[in-house]
Amino acid sequence: TRARALALARDENSKTSLAKPLKTGRRAALADVSNTQKINSKKSVLDEKPRIPEKKLHVAPNETAPMSIDDIPIAEKHDSHEETIRKARVPHDDLDIDDEFDPFMSSAYVEEIMDYLKHLEGKMKPDPMYMTYQRDLTWEMRSILVNWMTEVHWKFRLLPETLYLSINIMDRFLTERIVGVQKFQLVGIVALLVASKYEEILAPSIQNLVYLASEGYKPEDVTKGENYVLDVLGYSLGCPTPMIFLRRISKAEGYDIQTRTIAKYLMEITLLDNEFLFFTPSMIAAAAVWLARKMLHRGPWNNNLIHYSGYFEDEVLPCVQLLIKSLSKPHEYDIIYKKYSSRKFLKASIFVHDFISKNYK
Repeated sequence: TRARALALARDENSKTSLAKPLKTGRRAALADVSNTQKINSKKSVLDEKPRIPEKKLHVAPNETAPMSIDDIPIAEKHDSHEETIRKARVPHDDLDIDDEFDPFMSSAYVEEIMDYLKHLEGKMKPDPMYMTYQRDLTWEMRSILVNWMTEVHWKFRLLPETLYLSINIMDRFLTERIVGVQKFQLVGIVALLVASKYEEILAPSIQNLVYLASEGYKPEDVTKGENYVLDVLGYSLGCPTPMIFLRRISKAEGYDIQTRTIAKYLMEITLLDNEFLFFTPSMIAAAAVWLARKMLHRGPWNNNLIHYSGYFEDEVLPCVQLLIKSLSKPHEYDIIYKKYSSRKFLKASIFVHDFISKNYK
């Protein structure tokens, strides 16, 4: 219903004001990306936790560079016209009928909108092998930078879409241009700034972003970098994020808060692992929901989930297997685990890793 959708939107989009300057103190500067040191392991910008209500997650007991992105082919499966029609004809409940007279839900056009977003996500996908063409960078350095960007994103209480868009901007730019180690963090700062301006009502100031980078760059460096990145990307920023597809799939889930929270955690940890660049945002969202339902014993992947996700069960399983593999290994820089271990997020990360350790090791 409209009331339920609006309530969920308010929950996802809540954040504090950025009007006041940041307090002085230990800053979340990026560690030397040329080695494997942790980023400010003694103190994190996440140490200043917001006051949150007490919540617990209850479940049933466990059961036993090329200059152009077009120069590199991307291994990706596209549905044929017949396959798309076959999925559309899967018997399912019309869950959009309650929104028929709600102009904000656009139920009359929702199928066309989702089809367009799935078309667009393929066009906005970075080259999953772009690091091959970078002389000084490695995938491990990317993980460190993504972890730092995630920490800054959480410090400013930005929207989930802002984080996904910023990582997409960074990856697409690195697909198009070769970057040295000295300018690598600057790319992350610019990506966060551009994504914030695109998604947020009030974006972080350049001064605050420079401060969190230990003032390794000047404000004019960020301004010039912003213009350059936008020019390279052709000002194309409308990237569909996994959050869009998660909201759609949640209709078939009855907007179950436990499934959604675990799925959001699973989607965010995919940002750290470059192997997920081979998958589209809609596939990542579907795989996250599938695995979350598995952990919560929510039943099979039914026709409603097939229709509203756009994927049959066998299509999401490769991404699910990669998720399990990623969860089974420790993330040395994973600030996302700390974020989702809070009561606000139902201690989802603790629950997930406990499930993985008991069932997949």
